[in-house]
Amino acid sequence: DRPGLERIGHIAALARRADGEPTHVVVVLQDDPERLWSPAGSVREQLAHLPGASVTDDWLGRAFAGGVARVGICSLDLDGFGALVDAHGAAVGDRLLLAVAGRLRFAAGDHLATRTGNDEFTVLVADPDDVAAVTRVADRLQSALAVPFPIDGLDLVVSASIGVAEGPTGHGCPRELLRAADVAFIG
Repeated sequence: DRPGLERIGHIAALARRADGEPTHVVVVLQDDPERLWSPAGSVREQLAHLPGASVTDDWLGRAFAGGVARVGICSLDLDGFGALVDAHGAAVGDRLLLAVAGRLRFAAGDHLATRTGNDEFTVLVADPDDVAAVTRVADRLQSALAVPFPIDGLDLVVSASIGVAEGPTGHGCPRELLRAADVAFIG
């Protein structure tokens, strides 16, 4: 125990000023590494702090098993990411991926954003009204990426090719809908 800290259980401490008035709570959290991995691969993609491809597959499997009536997919591939990493280095690329993931997660709103590859992301939309609703999500994602990313003194500009697909879950399969999004890149 340190002066000014009142221990609250094993993971939190209440910080106090010299006069005893509380100022804030210090909390230490530790993730269980076993929770982060599944036999299919990473559940939470470590670098981007987004769920990984196995979560995308699980979500689509549940959707097509009767979880929702329709599914929309926005499949994103960052344009020129490899050249950017070649020019500025892997550390800048990693920070850019983290920033991109944050913006995509915010722009996706209530929809699930996942990282499905090195510079590839997917946003899954449950029960969209129509393909236009999924296209509006794609437009929000593009707008979120349009603002430069300030990283290590650089203002990095990135864009993404985005493929949109939407359809009923009563027939077909997740792979068909993913393939349709991959071949429908707009951007």
